[in-house]
Amino acid sequence: MQAIRHTFKNQKLLLRLLLLILATILITITVFYGLLIAEIRETSQREQMTRILQIATQVARNPTIVEETAYGVPSDTMQAYASEIEETFELDYVVVLTPESIRLTHPNPERRGGQYFGDGGQELRAFEGESYTLIGRGTLGEQLRAFVPIYHSETGEVIGAVNLGITLQTLDTLSQATLEPLTWVLLISLGLGFLLAFLLAYSLKKQMHDMEPQEIAQVLEERNAMLTRTLDGVIVTNPNQEIILINDAAQREFAGQEGDELADILPFLDGGEGRSQKLYQVSNKSYIVSLAPIMTRHGYSGQIYIIRNATELYMLINQLSTTDVYVQTLATQSHDFLNKLHVIYGLADLKQYDALSDYLAQLIEPQARFEQSLSLLVHNPTIAGFLIKQRLAFEEMQTAFHLEITNEIPATANYFRSQQWLEQTEELLEVCKTHLADFEDLHVQLAYEEHQLRTCLYLTNVQPDLVKLLDEIAYTEIQSQANQALLVCYTQAY
Repeated sequence: MQAIRHTFKNQKLLLRLLLLILATILITITVFYGLLIAEIRETSQREQMTRILQIATQVARNPTIVEETAYGVPSDTMQAYASEIEETFELDYVVVLTPESIRLTHPNPERRGGQYFGDGGQELRAFEGESYTLIGRGTLGEQLRAFVPIYHSETGEVIGAVNLGITLQTLDTLSQATLEPLTWVLLISLGLGFLLAFLLAYSLKKQMHDMEPQEIAQVLEERNAMLTRTLDGVIVTNPNQEIILINDAAQREFAGQEGDELADILPFLDGGEGRSQKLYQVSNKSYIVSLAPIMTRHGYSGQIYIIRNATELYMLINQLSTTDVYVQTLATQSHDFLNKLHVIYGLADLKQYDALSDYLAQLIEPQARFEQSLSLLVHNPTIAGFLIKQRLAFEEMQTAFHLEITNEIPATANYFRSQQWLEQTEELLEVCKTHLADFEDLHVQLAYEEHQLRTCLYLTNVQPDLVKLLDEIAYTEIQSQANQALLVCYTQAY
């Protein structure tokens, strides 16, 4: 009971639903009740007309009435019979008329023997031998009337007419007795309708998690905004693996739409049940697909797929790995530099100038020049780390790796361009690594100018097989040099 009161309090939707359902029930029952009353009254009126016509016919054929009417004078015998008929059949009046419209009987003794005043001569048709009923107005008010002619027992001539009836007020009283049980049925129906309306409204409110329409709209707007703005692709399917929701990112990546089969736009998925996360390699792209079933209180209703393009993630990881190499190199270089300063200071203090001259000559060897060039001219740690990593790899293969940087290379926030440079340069160097026997020395030249980074590989004593392989790479420019030397260059936006 406490839960019901808590739900009902400040629940505008619950009240609106309750009032709406109650109004529908009330209008329906009221209209039905009104139509039923009208039908009952009409039916009762028809039945009463048939009934009083039959009674009037019975009275018109009664020997006493026929005999007394033939005399044309009011009599106590005739009035007693008329009063008996009124009492027996609950009629308001029984009037016997002569052809001159003189009353021979009447409930009011003062009106016996008086002139009958009908609405427009309603009784005249009875004197012509017609039996009929109608609604008319008389001294007792509006009435249901029946007129039946009285025939002479010997000649068969019309010698008068019987007019009997019941007022509409009396008829309404009789109908009210019939309608009283229906009124109770109406009240009980309204009570049950109120109870059912409350239960239905309460049930609907519970199905909507006690949320108001504006709250539901806000939740839907927030959900749609989250799905639309997220960078990861989101696809929701029904149990038949038909797409029922797809966000903008998934539409751009896979060109799907609601109603499509999941297998048509994501053929690389291998299915699966329950929660899972898998990596899929598709052409030159990688995707991390997270799958989770959608469980409601009604059971399993579909699946949700969150698809992340892992290509960018791998690019960042690769650049971070090269940056890490560069950081380690800088740390080592800083430590070595301090050691070298101590050595120089010691040799100078001891005035061992010959040893100092030899030591300084060692500092300008290729390794030192390489590290100094990177630290002074390359401000992109991704590129610097990559070059250090490649130089170490070629040294392990006992192949010289020379670096020439003509001017400073600035840092860039566009990691896609850095990644593009890494991929293209790595492709060229990997070709060289697999064909070490086809060249002697490798010189890497970097030049930056007007947001363009030009990279050249200068190889000496190059064999034709390697020239052919490098020539097949689409983005390179190849120039043959003297003494079987080869210059391989490419330029990209930076």
